[in-house]
Amino acid sequence: MHAYLDKEDEHKEYCALDFYLQKDKALDKIKNVTFTIHLNEDLVSKNLLDIYINDINNLKSFIQVLKPDLLDIKLDQSFDGTFYHMKKIFVYEYGEIDELYESTGIKRIIKLYSFLKKATRGDIVFIDELDANISGVFLDRLLEFFNDNGNGQLCFTTHDILSMNTLKQYKNAIITIGESGKVVPIVKDGHYSPVNQFYEGMIEDSPFNINSFDFLTAFGELK
Repeated sequence: MHAYLDKEDEHKEYCALDFYLQKDKALDKIKNVTFTIHLNEDLVSKNLLDIYINDINNLKSFIQVLKPDLLDIKLDQSFDGTFYHMKKIFVYEYGEIDELYESTGIKRIIKLYSFLKKATRGDIVFIDELDANISGVFLDRLLEFFNDNGNGQLCFTTHDILSMNTLKQYKNAIITIGESGKVVPIVKDGHYSPVNQFYEGMIEDSPFNINSFDFLTAFGELK
């Protein structure tokens, strides 16, 4: 099992993240959760160098789906006797860009890639805010890919409710967790699609059941 959580969303100083399942009114702690910390520099042991280089080539193909003008990913490397220190350089027709200066969207894709790959290999993967800094079209096509080709299970949170239009065709694909912690599956309800149910405040216990007038006191006295 693997979990991705943005550094900005880690509310514990030392990244101690516990997952719990409610089962028979008891809390069973899930063990063996893998945490991956992404830095601008990758540390690669000598025996894994070939695998790493192959992963970089796959990463290039993944990014090129969204950004076809990417020509290559070069590696600026040094060896300290134990690890290779790898820095990724992104090559375009107009020049080369260090990963540090890439766009927010590309940085996000780089961080997610290893987790998404695990989901294609049969693992269970949790990703927080999968949609952050990613094109909605790219996200929808990615979800379709995982439904058709993924051998594992991809679980994620999202603020992009339009992705429900893609997910609604798959069984048990959309759930919401209410303010009380209750898990509510979302399916088509008569003429109301999952997206419309969100907009109309029809989701039980949802924190997003709000109205425009709820903001009346938020900005002080209005003239």
